[in-house]
Amino acid sequence: MRAITGTRQRCSVSAEAYGAWNVKREFTPPFYAKEPHQEQAVAGVLLHSFLFNGLEHEALQQVIGAMQLCSVEPEQMVISQGDDGDFLFIIESGLMDCYKRSRDFETGQDVEALVKTCGPGDVFGELALLYNCPRAASVIAREASLLWKLDRETFNHIVRDSAEQRMAKLQEFITQCPLLANLSTYENTKLCEALQRQEWQDGDYIIRQGDIGKEFYFVESGVCVARKSAIPGETDEVVGQHNVGDYFGELSLLTSEPCRASVVAHGYVTTLSVTHQTFTSLLGALRDRLSHEAAERYGF
Repeated sequence: MRAITGTRQRCSVSAEAYGAWNVKREFTPPFYAKEPHQEQAVAGVLLHSFLFNGLEHEALQQVIGAMQLCSVEPEQMVISQGDDGDFLFIIESGLMDCYKRSRDFETGQDVEALVKTCGPGDVFGELALLYNCPRAASVIAREASLLWKLDRETFNHIVRDSAEQRMAKLQEFITQCPLLANLSTYENTKLCEALQRQEWQDGDYIIRQGDIGKEFYFVESGVCVARKSAIPGETDEVVGQHNVGDYFGELSLLTSEPCRASVVAHGYVTTLSVTHQTFTSLLGALRDRLSHEAAERYGF
């Protein structure tokens, strides 16, 4: 199994944070020419990524220019857990399996578990750059793949400050949400990256009764009301309320059944949501708890 270039061990992971290492200096990012369709494809991924969608236009263009295309072979190790990586990656095509190594206390042996499979458009390898820490998991190519990679120096100069501020704000929200308070650091960070912020005006329907749910929502600010009609199409009535830190939409994802009630914004509301796929892959450990709470709340 061959490891991708650009991954190595550092003698220290703290040098960048102190003294002269932390002084901002003039920086010119690398530039790799791309076809117009490649620029559009990379831009489309970045604009949907937690790390990059808050960048100004000029900064975003610099990041796009600094992305370098590389190919990997089946079973090639792209990232090795514990290493100090110098790149983050975006998948252009192919599949990547993420494995996390932990100690089995019964046998005393290290075991690796598949924790996630990434596909086209997914970003991985960013944690080591964002937190200047060792790789949190290993990533191995399941098939021949094309990746865009961004170097640490460009990330630090253009992306890091903005990403750290947004990450800190989301993590503060997550730690105040009882359902998510016990997530591991890895799960916490990956969830932050996956959360999509949406704004709603008074009277906007976030979920409609009878629809198949596609997202799991958390109330970031404002108040949402749950409304339900006994017969579809007839006048509905208020049956509940969701305040800051509350969640909704999980029942349809758990059961694959139509939503049993509508959820409507009461005044200006902001929500943080994850897709069905993210709900399944990242919050799988919470599934039993959600099912138990759903049984108590909805009586099934």
